Amino acid sequence: MFPVGFTSHSATPTPTDEAITFYYPRLGNLSEVTLVVFHVANFHLSTEGGRVRIGTIGGPGGSNPGYKHSHIEFSVATLACHQQRLVRNCE
Repeated sequence: MFPVGFTSHSATPTPTDEAITFYYPRLGNLSEVTLVVFHVANFHLSTEGGRVRIGTIGGPGGSNPGYKHSHIEFSVATLACHQQRLVRNCE
C-alpha cells in the first residue's frame, strides 16, 4: 500500500524487474519524491482509505520462482531524472 497523493505513475511494470514508478510533488516534508517498487505482480490500482493498493508482492525477478519479495527505492529527484535513471545514470 502506498499513500495517496502521487500525480503520475508508470502505466505498466517494466519488463525485466516488474518495477512501477510513483511521483509525488510533495510527500510529508519532502518535495519531488519518486518511489519505485520492484517485483510487483498483478499490477492494478485501488484506493483503500488514504492508501493505494498497487498489486501483490513477488513479480518476476527472483532467482527462484517460489521466492516472493519486493524492493522499494526512495528518491528525492525530479521525475524526469528518475525515469532516466531506470535506463541509464542521471547526473
